[in-house]
Amino acid sequence: MNQAQAAELLGCSEATVSRLRSGDRTPSVRMMQEIKRLLSWSLDDQAAAIERGDYGTLLAGRMDRLRLRRRHRRGRAAC
Repeated sequence: MNQAQAAELLGCSEATVSRLRSGDRTPSVRMMQEIKRLLSWSLDDQAAAIERGDYGTLLAGRMDRLRLRRRHRRGRAAC
């Protein structure tokens, strides 16, 4: 999932997604709930990532894995 897609699904700007991924911004509780829905990432695990200081890295990884899973599914459907 790219930043534009994530922004649309989360109801925020691409700049916000970029800041979250880079670790320059921490999400609000509402945003964390949207991320939970979109990426199946529990609020407890998100809060722990914020406390450890690796939220942005983990968010980026989850978004990248979602993109790879979607790409893999599309590739299989074409077979």
